[in-house]
Amino acid sequence: MPENDKAVSPLTDEQLGKRGWGVRINGEVRPDVRSIDVENAEIGWEFYYGMRPEGHDGIVFRERKGGGSVVLPYTWWDGQIFVGVLLEDRFLQGGRVPNAPRGALDEGETHIVAAERELREELEDAGISRDQVGPIEELFLGGVNPFPSIVDTRGDQEGNHFFAAFVDPARLYKTGGVRTSWLEFREFTTRPLYSGKSHEQIHAFIFVRWDSFILAGDPMKKDAEIDSLGPFSYDARDGLTVTAVAVLLAHLHTRGLIKISFT
Repeated sequence: MPENDKAVSPLTDEQLGKRGWGVRINGEVRPDVRSIDVENAEIGWEFYYGMRPEGHDGIVFRERKGGGSVVLPYTWWDGQIFVGVLLEDRFLQGGRVPNAPRGALDEGETHIVAAERELREELEDAGISRDQVGPIEELFLGGVNPFPSIVDTRGDQEGNHFFAAFVDPARLYKTGGVRTSWLEFREFTTRPLYSGKSHEQIHAFIFVRWDSFILAGDPMKKDAEIDSLGPFSYDARDGLTVTAVAVLLAHLHTRGLIKISFT
């Protein structure tokens, strides 16, 4: 996709009087604004406002460096699939939340290179050495658009790509209570203090049952064993991590490692 293809164009005089979006700059209403470009060259994020190809004004977001990579570590424990998540403070997600390791591509990176880098960096932020997690594998080929009404992923292979990495259960131990339990790594390089002082505000890296992650806090849940995560309770789940869990289950199903039945 051409670098200058922004998917929006400046509003014409006629379109200015029909636009649906209001624009404020420094708190001042600006009815004369025809287009807005906001860019961060370092991380490659671009936001644009203008007339969209569909015939209405609106915003478009693009990750110019190609999108991002999501890596979901997983393991088997007592016949159940446990998925590895970082516990980190995310203000826009409502506080402390569990997220799969992920991040945007650096300039010139492929998605699998970015996945390896992000996994290594975020494990290290949680005090875990990279060699405790197995090699990564792409769950399927192709990018995923996380928000197709505003995110532009028309470029080749743009969007979010999903990966998984198996963890030997011998490297883990179970902790917590009867209903609020999770797995943690046995060995740490630097034990996190759960103080949120790292630049990623990462507190811990834990493994939870996949259904516990998806359904925790759901008033309609029927499995009495599915409960909150004790000191790591949360109400909001991250959309990319939920997608990663779903894609992992489909991947394991196609490989014959689990059976998903439809009734």
